[in-house]
Formats: sequence, C-alpha cells, structure tokens
Amino acid sequence: MKKKWIWLAVIAIPLLLICTAFLNVYNNAQKPHKEAKEYAISVAKQESAITSVIDFNIYNSEETYYVVTGQTDKKKKLAVFVPKDKKKQPIIKDITKGVSKEEAVKKLQNEEPIEKLLSARLGIEKSGPVWELVFLDKNDQVNYYYLQVNSGEWWKKIKHI
Repeated sequence: MKKKWIWLAVIAIPLLLICTAFLNVYNNAQKPHKEAKEYAISVAKQESAITSVIDFNIYNSEETYYVVTGQTDKKKKLAVFVPKDKKKQPIIKDITKGVSKEEAVKKLQNEEPIEKLLSARLGIEKSGPVWELVFLDKNDQVNYYYLQVNSGEWWKKIKHI
C-alpha cells in the first residue's frame, strides 16, 4: 500500500510542477497583449466619445496601432487608432457609414476563391481606415487584401505568399 502512494507522489508532484510551469508561461505570454488592450481602451475612452467597446486588435504596418472600436451614446460607431508610440496622438475615425467587417468579408468571398479566412481586422494606413483580410487560397498560400473602409475599394492586394 505504501509503494502505491510513493508511486502516485512520484508521478503527481512532477505533473503538478509541469502544469504550474505551463500556466505561468501562458500568463506571462498574454501579459503584453492584456496591458496593450487596457491601455488602448483607457486612451480611447478618454480621447473619444466611445462609451462601450466592441472590439480590440493590434494592427502592424509602418507603425503599430492598438485599434479600439466602440459605440457612442448615440449608437455612432467609432474606431480609435492608438499608436504604440505613446508620444503620438490617437486617430479617431467615424466608421458608422463605412464598410463593416461582414461586408468586407462578403466582398472578398464574392471576388476571390478563398479556402479559409484567417483574420479580418481593422487597421489604418495613410489612405485612411482599412480592413486587413488575410486568407488561404486553394493552393494554401497566404494572401493579404486591404479594403478601404470609407470607399469600399481595394487599397492593396498581396497575393500568394
């Protein structure tokens, strides 16, 4: 009976230590994203009329932006592009009348044969707000298409990576 408990302890203790180590690594990996999200939402609420947050993402281009989308009290949809560089000012755009995420994805599906949509995220370029649509084609190649939010026109297409 004693041997059974010893073997159980020999197996359980290392297993518990391994699980604890994995949880610690996971929490440390998530920390920068969580801090960026909290910072961006705080700035977005201070600098704009956003009262409720709908979405958050990180957009990387020539510069990195934390993107917060939300609504005002009057149900107006705003996007706040908070630069990672804290010395720069956030950019606030009204996207109420622009192309929605769903409309952008539908336009892509109507024009290109996509195998799998990997992501659809809001970003900002010199031309204004864009939807970055990342997908796999039938040859499992990655494609990046950028749709202008305001006009609904394609801004840039990067194919077959």
